[in-house]
Amino acid sequence: METYLYMTVVPEALVGSMLNPETFAPYLATGSRKSSHGRAIFFEVDRAKLPPVFNFDQFDAMAPHPDGSPKRSQTICIYRVLEHIPLEALGRMFIVTRDGKYLAIPPQPYEQPAASAIRLYQELCPIRPTLVSKLQPKDFGKYVAKPGSPVHVPRIFFADLVLGSMADPTSQITQDMLPYADMGNIRDAIETLKNSKRETLMVDRAHSSDFFYRTVGEGFFVADAEQIIHYPFPTHEELEGRLHSWWRSAELS
Repeated sequence: METYLYMTVVPEALVGSMLNPETFAPYLATGSRKSSHGRAIFFEVDRAKLPPVFNFDQFDAMAPHPDGSPKRSQTICIYRVLEHIPLEALGRMFIVTRDGKYLAIPPQPYEQPAASAIRLYQELCPIRPTLVSKLQPKDFGKYVAKPGSPVHVPRIFFADLVLGSMADPTSQITQDMLPYADMGNIRDAIETLKNSKRETLMVDRAHSSDFFYRTVGEGFFVADAEQIIHYPFPTHEELEGRLHSWWRSAELS
């Protein structure tokens, strides 16, 4: 029986499975009687592109259950996983709602735009602060993963979030349309950053694992000090059209 390799985001873990990604997605979200469940994000991982730092003994010995049903999950590693997975080993990212509907997004190279308004970033793995920044995504990734910096991580997974008129007066998205609980802190941080030489300012040190998908802007990024890959979030037209079923589920999750 074929086996697959995934990296889950919450919790950060490398997981083996006999379920293909389209079957693993609803299993991860809806769980079983003895496993956790809820919204989930995970990546396909190409084992052939991994460095020799993980122990695959149990994964290689994974076998179907006595009744012939597939082994649904086998945890391989739960500590410092993302930093040991090269960007080229990451495949599609799956965003799964609480009822098991999934959106699969393939990675794409990122063409960074010219300097624009202040950004709002939600770091998702391995750390979870929320920050406002003058840096564009590629530069932000380099900033967070800069070797030798007193505070850095080797690799970061983060989302670009919508700020609307708080950062760009020409935006049609107003503050009352955004569901952020800490709106005052965000607004104060933006004003402080505008009048400061600092490039990044923290808004929340440890954001919860849940956030509203309708706040996602350009999409999701995985970056290190050298590279960045982009998982673009669908446009509003795509969400209301061909992705309508997933989008309705995501809004209610």
